[in-house]
Amino acid sequence: MDWGRWEGCSLAGLRARHGEEMRTNEARGLEFRPPGGETPREVQARLHPLLRELAGSGAEAVGVVSHKGVIRALLALATGWDMLRGPGFRVPEGSAQVFRLEDRDRLSLACPALALVPERCG
Repeated sequence: MDWGRWEGCSLAGLRARHGEEMRTNEARGLEFRPPGGETPREVQARLHPLLRELAGSGAEAVGVVSHKGVIRALLALATGWDMLRGPGFRVPEGSAQVFRLEDRDRLSLACPALALVPERCG
């Protein structure tokens, strides 16, 4: 997700710095737009060609690593979440979201917040 001028900022820092302006923007749900950035709905539109390509690839499973903004856009796409309130489940750091491509244009959430355990080093 292109965060524009807010790239690299934390959500807590943005809320503290922008107060009411940030609350108003967040209340836009899928139309939330960082200054000079893109909305979650635009991220979803950008992801559609990738999803179609993956659906047509014949691969049984594909792993994708991404930042939380993209993951949240996919969660919204898969569940119909409008991003106006919480998704109904936690999206903790260090977790994976397992999606299923139902067909070339439909995504569903197979397993939310699958805990990942990092490998232990020697």
